[in-house]
Amino acid sequence: MKDSHIKEVTNDTRSAAAQLDKRNVNNYRPNFSLIMDFRLLMEHTGITLNQPYRTKEQRLLFVTGGHAVAEFNATQMDLEKNVVIIMPENCTMELLSASGEFNARGLAFKVRDSENFGFIQYNALKMPLSEKEGAFLEKYFQLFDELFSMSVEDDKTFESLCSFVMFYLHHKYNIIHGGNPFISRPQKMFNDFIVLVNRCAVTERGVEYYAKRLDVTPNYLSAVIKEQSNKTAKEWINHILAREARLMLRGSKDNLETIAAALGFHNAAQFGTFFKRETGMTPGEYRDSQAV
Repeated sequence: MKDSHIKEVTNDTRSAAAQLDKRNVNNYRPNFSLIMDFRLLMEHTGITLNQPYRTKEQRLLFVTGGHAVAEFNATQMDLEKNVVIIMPENCTMELLSASGEFNARGLAFKVRDSENFGFIQYNALKMPLSEKEGAFLEKYFQLFDELFSMSVEDDKTFESLCSFVMFYLHHKYNIIHGGNPFISRPQKMFNDFIVLVNRCAVTERGVEYYAKRLDVTPNYLSAVIKEQSNKTAKEWINHILAREARLMLRGSKDNLETIAAALGFHNAAQFGTFFKRETGMTPGEYRDSQAV
């Protein structure tokens, strides 16, 4: 399914979604956007499998049925009913597989700084909910949908409701992790490494840079990353750099020389060799495959 396509959720995507039944798919305001039927949104906007897109806002994804596997900032997660994914700003998401029954509700939001949101500054978080908790969150989405249908104009109303549910999820997060707050040093190092690579892969490709930032030797870092993930540190760097390349190839009309330079390659030929090795396609072939 590698040659199916996904589109970044931009204003064009929202415009397409706006043609659908707003009660089922998408309600949009400048700081808040609601998706009541993720499957229908995918069908009508070209969002499918194996293509990344980057969010501009914080997002909440609530799985209502089926099963899927997705990558959030290069961390792979299983998605099943009553799982909540909370994404920070500038998070990359890539849906890798999905059952025919998979569906979800979603909320994109921008709010003022709040202590309820600090726990999702860097990494996407996954939280499984009980059936009762899932039913509670479903009521929250229905209430949000009702506010949109009533054409409520005051963003403070939406922000207050959003803050309420995030406060609840923050509390849930603390319960999950409060009983066993200890994370092993290798696991923490791996998590910190992934955060750094997501931020810096375009400009920093050497393992030495990340080892210095994490205050360990390159050999030690490489051993820890391999042990924690069955991938080398260099493989992670290349994986995330290739993801950035795919985003640029699909999201801009710049020529290959310009994109190669932006990604830190000496020329388009060097970039092409790297991209073909990582994806199995040349940059030109990949870009052509994304043409509508």
